[in-house]
Amino acid sequence: MEVEEIEARAELGLSLLGSTPNVNHPSEEFEVRQCGCGGGGELRIALIVTDGVVRPTILFPPKLRRLKMVVSVALDKSAGESDKLSLLSFKDKIAQDPLQVLNSWNDSVSFCEWTGIICDSNNQRVVTLSLEGWRLAGSLTPSIGNLTFLTGINLRNNSFHGEIPQDLGRLSHLQYLNLTRNLFSGEIPQNLSHCLDLKVLDVVYNELVGNIPNQLSSLTKLEILGLGANNLTGAIPPWIGNFSSLLLFLLQ
Repeated sequence: MEVEEIEARAELGLSLLGSTPNVNHPSEEFEVRQCGCGGGGELRIALIVTDGVVRPTILFPPKLRRLKMVVSVALDKSAGESDKLSLLSFKDKIAQDPLQVLNSWNDSVSFCEWTGIICDSNNQRVVTLSLEGWRLAGSLTPSIGNLTFLTGINLRNNSFHGEIPQDLGRLSHLQYLNLTRNLFSGEIPQNLSHCLDLKVLDVVYNELVGNIPNQLSSLTKLEILGLGANNLTGAIPPWIGNFSSLLLFLLQ
């Protein structure tokens, strides 16, 4: 039997019992029931009764505990593979790489060893994408929003063009975003308002248009906000004055 089916049956058993598992609650009495799962595995469910409330708790035998560990490792590997695919999508959007910096982005080494990539040493997820000054030209793939462990993006001094993807708003851990001196057009993405940990937002020297989105008022941790040398219109939003952490605001 597949691990997913075993866990699904466990969840089904709990749902049929109709209450929430709680292993830490002091109990007055308990009863152990066995649930056959096929494939040589059994689930033992302890029905812990406290003050008349039944709290079922799955007691996993050693075999199932080992299977759960395998699932955990498989999920970590799958997540890492997702990061790799997102980086390859980023590479596919690069039209010019005169210094051949992305030649290292191949299967001969782990993606964590690719030029410009830093991974978390514990979970092997990409935390930094830094390709400053490599004269890259191309557009920025929306798949960058799948690198959900990213804390820093530095693409300063290149020739990226097109719109900045709204998908950046999915990067909830992002603290540093530097897209200075590129050719980005369109408006500042409103979805950046979801990057609540953002401390540096620098898009100086691009071709951005429109107003400063009011949604960015949620970025109260900003220390550097660089918006100058673009084609922005409209007034400076008053909420910028409420950013107590702001050290530098570049608009001209």
